[in-house]
Amino acid sequence: MALTRIKDVGVDPAAAILGSKLTYMFSDTGGSPVSTGFDNVFAAQPLNAKVHFGAKGDGVTDDTDALNRALDKAFSLGRPLYIPRGVYVLSQVGSTGRCLLNKGASMVGDGAVRTIFTFAPSVPNTVDMMLFAPIGGADFVTIERTGWWPGYPNFQSTIKGKRCIHFLWTGSASVSSSKLKLQHNYFFPSSDYSVETECSPVVIQGSPSNAQFSDNHFWGGVKLSNIGDSNVFARNVVRSPVSLRPGFNVFVIDAAGGSAGHNVFRDNNIDCYGGAIWILNGREYIIDGNNIEQSTGGGSSSAAVVDIDGTSGTVISAKVTNNRIAIFGSSTAQTALRFNGSLDGFENCNTLETDVARAQAILVTANSNGLKRGGATRTGSGWTTPVYNGGVGTKLATYA
Repeated sequence: MALTRIKDVGVDPAAAILGSKLTYMFSDTGGSPVSTGFDNVFAAQPLNAKVHFGAKGDGVTDDTDALNRALDKAFSLGRPLYIPRGVYVLSQVGSTGRCLLNKGASMVGDGAVRTIFTFAPSVPNTVDMMLFAPIGGADFVTIERTGWWPGYPNFQSTIKGKRCIHFLWTGSASVSSSKLKLQHNYFFPSSDYSVETECSPVVIQGSPSNAQFSDNHFWGGVKLSNIGDSNVFARNVVRSPVSLRPGFNVFVIDAAGGSAGHNVFRDNNIDCYGGAIWILNGREYIIDGNNIEQSTGGGSSSAAVVDIDGTSGTVISAKVTNNRIAIFGSSTAQTALRFNGSLDGFENCNTLETDVARAQAILVTANSNGLKRGGATRTGSGWTTPVYNGGVGTKLATYA
């Protein structure tokens, strides 16, 4: 049976989505047309924010209400929301501190610089563009091909609002998220983190888990609080010229079942004020193949660019390999790679560079144990102490 035409039966498209019916005419090989309801025909296809809910995307009209109605309906039907190209102006909903309220719906645009969300001029710097707070299972949710632009049309001189997206899980296991995908999005400079994930520690697994954040531009850094297992952060560009935040600030869930692990940071390009990757606890990290430059700012609180910093719980079996870490420009960071509170980590094949005299390329503190190192890391010149080893049981290769 093939779809040959769609006949509007005289109702507003938005009303049709919200409960009325549209008639769709089908025909098979010689049979008579039959009619059916909207929800049954296109059950797997996206809703359209402009066509079905009246969003304008003209850069002038406040589209907050239209987009929130669209997100509500997309969530209730379990269908993605398509947001066509345009500039969608957002304002705060009541006193919530947020503009868009997403209960767990997927969103897809026409491209990171074609489907753009921005703040209305009156939005204060305490307001987020979107709160993603699922009220039921939110597995396999995707947000892709969108642009979040707090200072539109300027790049960073007129920043408004706070975070672009705040992901928040309440603590009930029924509202955790697995296989969340955030991909091919552009987060322009913001006054806080571009994206922050936050999960109550009463969920042992943490959230998100098995997620993929890939091929995004984050110009405010990313904060990951109480995340779960097996998340992958790959091929992202991460900066923080206005927010002055770290690139990835990571705290995994740490509860009765143990700390989360298997989180991967691979092939990212990072240059952030507060350090590139700052790990506070967890196990079995893979930090591999990243191009990291610290050209401004002081790095982590310990003046490190990549900081395996077990101040919130021992970091077990972190593997740091094949990265380039360079400190230059006005940065006051003193250490390219630091291991603190680390157990049984592994380091090899990194290139660690500085343009002026700095303290140490690699710092292993006295409360680290069992770090193993290969012999292929290059420290370059300029370091007062290329490798400082204060750890217990650390096996260090000889450097040429």
